[in-house]
Amino acid sequence: MPSIITSKSLPLQISKELDNIYRVNMAEAPSEYDKLFKVEKAPSGATYYSAEITGIGLPKEIGEAEGVPYDVPVEGNPMMRTYKQAGLGYIITDLMIKDEQYGKMKKLPADLARSMKLMADIEASAYFDGIDDTEKSRDGSYVCSTHSLLNDVIGHGDQTNRAGTYGDLSETTLKAGMEYFDDVVDELGAPLILTPDQLIVSAADQYIAHRLLTEMYGSTLALGGLEKSATALRNTMNPENGFVAKWSPLVSRFITSNNWYLRAAEHDMKWYWKEQPKQDSEIDFDTDSIKYKSKMRYGIWTDDYRAVYAGQVA
Repeated sequence: MPSIITSKSLPLQISKELDNIYRVNMAEAPSEYDKLFKVEKAPSGATYYSAEITGIGLPKEIGEAEGVPYDVPVEGNPMMRTYKQAGLGYIITDLMIKDEQYGKMKKLPADLARSMKLMADIEASAYFDGIDDTEKSRDGSYVCSTHSLLNDVIGHGDQTNRAGTYGDLSETTLKAGMEYFDDVVDELGAPLILTPDQLIVSAADQYIAHRLLTEMYGSTLALGGLEKSATALRNTMNPENGFVAKWSPLVSRFITSNNWYLRAAEHDMKWYWKEQPKQDSEIDFDTDSIKYKSKMRYGIWTDDYRAVYAGQVA
């Protein structure tokens, strides 16, 4: 009697097809985490260690036949980082394999791929929402808070990269963020050139952000309201008016309503992939069911706080 090929006799072919569906959906599903962070491959090791080192200080006046003074860089701000792991799976039974008629199985790997990306987006937005009271930069202070300098030879003093009083997005509050970047310094207290070019907002503020970017005239209307009138001044946040460099809004569907952040292109906000999500499968010998799972391992952190400013955080 000739052998008959059934779904049960070739379960790996079904598994291969579902794995391919997962890969396609993982590649095509939209994501935000890779727009909110610079994505890099994590270095080897179970943890990530970093520390900071300053440049040397300022030259000193010397007299005739005097030697130059020698300086030593200052090292500090050590930080040990760890990675997170997350995963999810599903099981397709033998009967489901044999009785499948409506393509429901093919929906499962697509759902799993979407869930893995959704988890990454949620984690990314949660990091931003905790930027001033949970997440820390290399100096041990919260990313958006008041920071002391390692070797303040200039005498600048501490610097703060968050609003003194949080406020809804408007021409006035965004201007305060731009002014932070006018005064940002390095660990010696020397001026540092960073160009804020990205305004990160929630969906609730996307229209206000667009008006701040494009309207020519400003006003004192609440929530960034802008209008042209006989007494209205030029909108200082529109790059076309010459006050600030070119910037653009980045709208997040996940960031808490009314939270907003101003960021420079030189930012150090990183998403490190230790293990990118992929689908694995195996057949249960006793039941002939196929088990599918996907795991990911990642780290999210910001070593240097300087290139991000929090205008409002819930």
